[in-house]
Formats: sequence, C-alpha cells, structure tokens
Amino acid sequence: AFDLTQVVRDRLTLVLERIKGVPLSRWLVANPDPKANELRRYAEDLLGALHHLEEVGCTHKDIKPDNLMVGAEGMHLIDFSLAESDPDMTLVGTALYRDPTMQQWDHAADRYAAALCLYELFAGRHPFGGEPPAPGDQPDIDEEDFETPGLADFFRRALDGNPARRHQSAAAMRAALLESMGRGKKSKALET
Repeated sequence: AFDLTQVVRDRLTLVLERIKGVPLSRWLVANPDPKANELRRYAEDLLGALHHLEEVGCTHKDIKPDNLMVGAEGMHLIDFSLAESDPDMTLVGTALYRDPTMQQWDHAADRYAAALCLYELFAGRHPFGGEPPAPGDQPDIDEEDFETPGLADFFRRALDGNPARRHQSAAAMRAALLESMGRGKKSKALET
C-alpha cells in the first residue's frame, strides 16, 4: 500500500502497487499448453499466498481465476474486498469456486477454491464441468489431463466431497502437490 486518500467523498481509498500481468482466466486461454515449470511456479505462488493468509488469520473469500494475476513475476492473489466480510456470509464470493460444504468462510474454504483454480491451471478445465459444485459432488478427474499420475490423486484429495479427507493446511497442500509432481519428499509433519 502506498497511500490512503479520500478522493471519493465519504470513501477511504487505498492506493496499492500495480501488479503486472493478466488474470489467470485470460492466461489459460492464451496458454493452452503451459510448461511444467510454469505450472509448478504458479501453484507454489498461490499456495504460498494461502500459507501466509493462514499465518496471519485472514480469509480471502473469493479465490478464482479472475483474482489471480499471472505475469513474469509469478502469480499474485488480488482483490481482498471480501476479506473483512462476516465469515457467516457463505453466499459471498463466486459460486463456481465456493466450497459447497462450508458452514462459514475459513481457511479450508479458501483452500478448496484454490484447488479448483489449480485444477483449471493444470487440466485446462473446471473439474465440475463449469458448474458450481454441490454438497457431496466428487470432481470429474481424468488422469489423462495430467503429466504425472500423482496429480490426479492430489486433486482427488484436495477436492474431495468430504472436507475431513482434504489437506488440512496450505503447507500440507503444497507438500502433497510437490510430491505428486515428483518434486519433494513427503513429510509426516506436513501431512495434516
């Protein structure tokens, strides 16, 4: 943040650094066959942002491809306009990226939304056929969509219809992703 102003009457405006790049939704159209190192970098950037949010106790509440900027400097999570909204307001955010099992907005709901975005990044399509997931729905995961078979298993867990079977932290999600890509060793401390 650079400055706080009141350019608009009765409204406080926050002046932020401009992020160079394009929304992930546009990047996916322009890059239908991304390189494995790009996918890994962007996934690690997103999961790193989630880890930071978990550490500081902030939930984003609207993680979706339009709020992920991709450029030469990596992937950046933008638009925190809903972060201060009441966690019990479960209908805020974008339905296509909303955890259908959540009772309130929490880090688990943000991880689910991030997993949906990562699936689109890696597979090039939404895992629920472009429809909002419903409670109990299992994603349509095709192992042919991924270069390594472990990625399909990663996404089955990250998007499981039962939240208790999903990754329990962004750090665990990152460790599982790297392992599924054949990069990194499984750490029992990060499995939860």
